[in-house]
Amino acid sequence: MKIKSMVPYLLGIMLILAIGYYIGFQSIIDAFKNAKLWLLPVIIISIFIEYYLQVLRANVLFKACGEQVSKGMFKNYAIGQAIAFIMPSRAFGELARVFALKQLLKVQLSKVFAAVSVERILEILIFGIIVIATSFLYSSQVRFAYLVGILFSVAVLFLILMFVSNFVKKSIISITNKLKLKRISNYLSEYITSSKVIIVNKNAMFVAFLYSVLRLFIDFARVWLIFYMFGFSVNFWLIAGIISLSYLLAIVFILPGGLGVFEGGAVAVFTYFGLPSSIAFSGMLVERLLSYWLWLFLGFFYLGKKAVDIDYKEIKDYFGKKEKIGEKNG
Repeated sequence: MKIKSMVPYLLGIMLILAIGYYIGFQSIIDAFKNAKLWLLPVIIISIFIEYYLQVLRANVLFKACGEQVSKGMFKNYAIGQAIAFIMPSRAFGELARVFALKQLLKVQLSKVFAAVSVERILEILIFGIIVIATSFLYSSQVRFAYLVGILFSVAVLFLILMFVSNFVKKSIISITNKLKLKRISNYLSEYITSSKVIIVNKNAMFVAFLYSVLRLFIDFARVWLIFYMFGFSVNFWLIAGIISLSYLLAIVFILPGGLGVFEGGAVAVFTYFGLPSSIAFSGMLVERLLSYWLWLFLGFFYLGKKAVDIDYKEIKDYFGKKEKIGEKNG
């Protein structure tokens, strides 16, 4: 990895350290000393259950667009997650994950784009709904969160409309053609077509949505258990709202995997609602060690000698060369 590419990572780590310094490292150490660490095995098991649900969901979505990829999917999905986490910004990380999965699964690129984007659409929609719902419960304190939830939910609904409506599809492609963005137009046409195949499959969407709900429920329950480990019982729906908001905000920042932004945002809001800052920071530290750093380690452990080399040039080259529908890519 080049030094230049490590800058966002270093910024994220520095931000986390700055938050820890501001709170006080001694108070954080004391929080761990007094924690019920015997709960850690249960917490760790929950992260693997959550991950398995994500793999099952991915299998359902790929199957909906005509691809059987279940063999070795656990390892390949972990590699894709790790590659996504090291890229600057969550958005670009997802793009890099698509190109990694294309190589690993040997599936047409537009189909990988479709499956991954439907994953994100489902989760962002659920996050948006949760943020809006919890904003009503705490309306006087989190009006900003309500607006964030509205914006992301509207964006997701527009994407769904783009996939299922021929009029919207033709309009968008027509605009890109008029702007002389023929390459982008070709890509959009393939991408929307593949995504529509998944979205109009009611059974696949229902099962994928169910897996998404279950996986996020386990995510929120794990955070509740982590705080309980540190001696605090936090309202489950408050946790759901804050974690959902943190994920949404992390999407728009350039730091890899929302590193530093997710932790800082969550700590700030939990502290605002009365949780001691040392407990909020310690809880988010444990959560991110499992949901972020663990998958970085596993992903690159599984990567081993696999020939996966994702960089900006490959992504740029795709927009310069139209991929034929039905073509398999290695």
